[in-house]
Amino acid sequence: MIPVEEYFSNFSVNKNYTKPFQDQVEKHIGELTRNGTFLLPKLEGYLAYLEDGNRKLLEDVYFQRRRDAVSLALYLQWGHSEEKLHLFEEILFSICQEYSWALPAHIPISEDKTRYIDAYDTVDLFASETAHFLAECTVLFKHKLNTVLLDMMKTEIQKRVLTPFASKEWKFERLTNNWSAVCAGSIGMAVLILEEDQEKRCLILQRVENALECFLQGYGNDGACVEGMGYWVYGVGYYTYFADMYEQVEGENLFAAPKWKEIVTFPLKAMMPSGNYLPFSDSPEKVTIPSSLNAFFYKKFGIVPSKESTVTNFHFDHCYRWGHLSRVLWWSNEEVTDSYQDWNGEFIFDDAKWAIVKQSNLYFAAKGGHNGESHNHNDLGHFILGDAKGLIFDDLGATVYTADYFGEKRYEFAHTRSYYHSVPYLDKQEQREGLDYQATIIEISQEPKTFSVMFDLHDAYPNTKDITFTRSYTILPDERELTIQDVFTQPIPYETHFITRKKPEIQSGTLSWNHGQWTLHFDKELFTVELEELELKNHFNENETIYNIIFISKDRNSQEFTLKVTWLEGEKYESC
Repeated sequence: MIPVEEYFSNFSVNKNYTKPFQDQVEKHIGELTRNGTFLLPKLEGYLAYLEDGNRKLLEDVYFQRRRDAVSLALYLQWGHSEEKLHLFEEILFSICQEYSWALPAHIPISEDKTRYIDAYDTVDLFASETAHFLAECTVLFKHKLNTVLLDMMKTEIQKRVLTPFASKEWKFERLTNNWSAVCAGSIGMAVLILEEDQEKRCLILQRVENALECFLQGYGNDGACVEGMGYWVYGVGYYTYFADMYEQVEGENLFAAPKWKEIVTFPLKAMMPSGNYLPFSDSPEKVTIPSSLNAFFYKKFGIVPSKESTVTNFHFDHCYRWGHLSRVLWWSNEEVTDSYQDWNGEFIFDDAKWAIVKQSNLYFAAKGGHNGESHNHNDLGHFILGDAKGLIFDDLGATVYTADYFGEKRYEFAHTRSYYHSVPYLDKQEQREGLDYQATIIEISQEPKTFSVMFDLHDAYPNTKDITFTRSYTILPDERELTIQDVFTQPIPYETHFITRKKPEIQSGTLSWNHGQWTLHFDKELFTVELEELELKNHFNENETIYNIIFISKDRNSQEFTLKVTWLEGEKYESC
């Protein structure tokens, strides 16, 4: 065990490998100092959330302020400038003056939505992260920052985060998602640095450990992150940042659970041939696993979770979290670039109820589970399929986060409705949200050239709970063929949907993409087909067009429905 100040003194900068990252930091600081000013939160941002749930107006300013502060904190570890140090002090002082470190979306509000309640000492993800950032600055710049400012920072951390946390139990302590890891991990690191009262220190650290255990309960023994890969980076990242400091300062190992190796290898299974990641739940396809985590898990388990050719970009995280960016500077190591191993194969996740088939130019995934998951979408039985060029059968991910998206209107958004996933729409009924709506894997066949998985979906819809309903996916990778079959024990008005971001060409009995590279075959005597085009906002507020392919059965007595997808070899497509 070592003193906490020694923990930070062991990190070196000016490594050749992190030079591109440092150059990006310096470029941003150049722009910042030329501008000569920094953003301040505006009242209109807080009012906007109360009035219509708009999160973006305040959050854009909030995260840009964190970007500016973090960039200077990084730079001042290798650069020497009185001008930049003074600017850094002013930004730190302004953070100490913020109305709240928590975001409006997480602050309690009055029933009539006219005022915030306890905004100053609300502890959420971002208040915790801010406390962590400022606490580490008090160590890193102990002999550079003005002593009055250092005292202000320590006081604000105590009043806004540590004392409120210690005073009561918080909901996030029992959550089995990213919140428990990020909040508890951030608070734990601040306590390791600042808390001198041993009794209080021990009590808080025990609660931190308990919260991190709750986080781990959100992962089954299969290691799958049902929140999506973006939240793997967030939750696993902050768990790791605290766990590393905790082990070196207090001697406690938080990586003893056997499931950790499965958690660390999950990204290797979730990464598609395109280099993007499985986009289930609220996670986008484009996710960056920071080079810091690659280096840490290579050292810890001999596993590199993601392919890396260079250090992570300074701008990879739009929230500019100190936990991520500081460790990119301190931990990144070029040895991981030659140690990555690509994982292909067939993967069954017994706890999450997912199935994946991954090859160098093919990716298929289908999901069961339940509709009460963290960042849930009503998507039981849903699948994605694509190749190294991207997905043909797709998932919408999340839209822009608003109050409604996390409130009673969540399932009015296309992104979360089963209607806009590749699943059936039965007798005008969609899937519902909640733990009672679930799907299990009831049969798996893994032959040398055939993979098949069958889901029991009778509990996925309100109108199929008294009948048998199964969906089977049979994939023949060498034959380049996927068969989708829905079977019922009694007739039901049947309609099924396929989601894509690429407009298909509709022909007699087929739909095709990329000049015939991909083809969806259907029985034109059984189905009528419609194509719905939607304009939506993605999570980053960008416009995108999606297509919902709708097959409607003409036969109200049929109990079995089959559709087939075929594709050409990659070489043939390249020559088209």
